[in-house]
Amino acid sequence: MELDARTLLFALALLALLISLMAWLLGSTSSERDYGFKQWSMASASAGVAMVLIFLRGQIPEIFGIFLANVILLFSASACLATVSKFYETAFPVRRCMAVFTAGMAGLLLWLWGGFSLTVPTVTVCVALSAILFDACALIVKKSQRPFSFSVILLASTLGIMAAMYCFRAVVTVLAAQPTSGTIGNSASQLGVLIVGALFIVSSSIGFFVMVHEHQRNLIEALSRRDVLTGVLTRRAFFEDATRITQSSDAYAVLMIDIDHFKSINDSFGHLGGDKVLAHCARLLMNAMRIDDVLGRYGGEEFCAILPNCGLADAEKIAQSIVQQIREQNVMLGEQQIAKFSLSIGVAAHQHAEDLLATIKHADEALYAAKNAGRDRACVADAFH
Repeated sequence: MELDARTLLFALALLALLISLMAWLLGSTSSERDYGFKQWSMASASAGVAMVLIFLRGQIPEIFGIFLANVILLFSASACLATVSKFYETAFPVRRCMAVFTAGMAGLLLWLWGGFSLTVPTVTVCVALSAILFDACALIVKKSQRPFSFSVILLASTLGIMAAMYCFRAVVTVLAAQPTSGTIGNSASQLGVLIVGALFIVSSSIGFFVMVHEHQRNLIEALSRRDVLTGVLTRRAFFEDATRITQSSDAYAVLMIDIDHFKSINDSFGHLGGDKVLAHCARLLMNAMRIDDVLGRYGGEEFCAILPNCGLADAEKIAQSIVQQIREQNVMLGEQQIAKFSLSIGVAAHQHAEDLLATIKHADEALYAAKNAGRDRACVADAFH
């Protein structure tokens, strides 16, 4: 049984249209943000329609089978670039894309109205398609996090290979002795192009869909690591990051932070008012932390911070600064309700040969010392050991 180019082309068109429908349905069910599903749907649908027109060459006027089919292919590649731009939430390069699109159209118009051979639009359209797909590939490489995931490698390499193939086809067309034909035959070159086209549609779609899935999964994991009320790390996520820091360095300090008289805040303003105080306090603490510091909600109204590469003196300065900032803050709970609160902080520096829990215990003891000394202050663990 031999492969028939026309049958393969028709099957490829159906495949592209089915992928377009799948992308559209996925985009309709994605409520958080638009990842570019609709743009990918348009890219796949356009490719499918173009292949249907190519399939009908010889049975329909050339303006549809050649001119319109290539215009739609150019639009399909542009929609592919728009998908990548949408996914990475970056501006679509309208001017550059339009310039390349216009160059491809110029070749088609020269063939349609200028009496040029089919070689001219074949070369210009192939070069334009290659430029647009290469732009999409370059954008993926530029915007993706390192190391690249399998889906990123799959999509970027698929786009890059397809761009290279269009370049190769343009070069071969220029160097070919015989004029380019618009008919569909069963030559090895046309069958090879169609097979590669099928692999391109499937692999690029798989790459894009998996990229979206990975992004959504990472987003869910990131959200699950954050306390819903305060936005700081949960206790579990805090210990995961803290353990990573302490395994890589012995030089770190711990701050145990507690809101003073929090029960009276709840009693005075209700639990909703207490939640607002907690959230306000967490924002101030996050702003006070350095970029490498790790802050988590330890429990209730208590927070814990790990300060890597920080000695006891520097940690105490940070703690004193936090206490001062909180002391000067008011929290608006309503039109005429204002809550004032203060913090007590225990400071401890990691000592050689002790584990993380031991350092946290020393900071916790310093925290209780701060409370016993009158609250609204920071105390250092070394003063009590």
